[in-house]
Amino acid sequence: MRFLAIFGRIIFITLCNVFFTALNFLRWRPVASAVCIGLGVVFNGDIQHGWNFFFNLSKLQRNFVFLFVFKFLKVTVHSISYLSYRPQLPSQGSGAYDAKDVTVIIPSIDNFGDAFTCCVRSVIKCKPAQVFIATVESKRVAAERVCREISMDLKVITVKEANKRAQFLEAVSFATTKIIISADDQVY
Repeated sequence: MRFLAIFGRIIFITLCNVFFTALNFLRWRPVASAVCIGLGVVFNGDIQHGWNFFFNLSKLQRNFVFLFVFKFLKVTVHSISYLSYRPQLPSQGSGAYDAKDVTVIIPSIDNFGDAFTCCVRSVIKCKPAQVFIATVESKRVAAERVCREISMDLKVITVKEANKRAQFLEAVSFATTKIIISADDQVY
């Protein structure tokens, strides 16, 4: 008796597996495409009759049918979207960033006067992880002198020619934080 129960279960599971394998085979794109094309050939007359019926309607009736079908599809799609929407849950980790996740890059070719000093001091008040001053090689000594007066944590990076994009990109290669900010040297 126990043998028949086990044998029956095995047969049932095997038949289920065969059924779902066949179903998945029909859902395979090449097979599904062939089935759709085959059904299109079989029901070609019915499809043609439907199109002929649609185009034999008056302009007002065609517009009504078009708007009806459009509205029906719109309501159907919106209903499915509404019912299947699941809001994204916030991540479990802390999503907030703080100043230690920020590198500030200040590209400058200025004479490193009072405006530059005020700009750098206002950036330092925010306590970022790193502050890079990107300048040209001819201004390196002046930049290092002014930066030493402000803070010992400032790093001066140089490029050969005056180009803010090149200066910024050179400084980015030294950044180790998640967020990089480019600050203008005249804004404070």
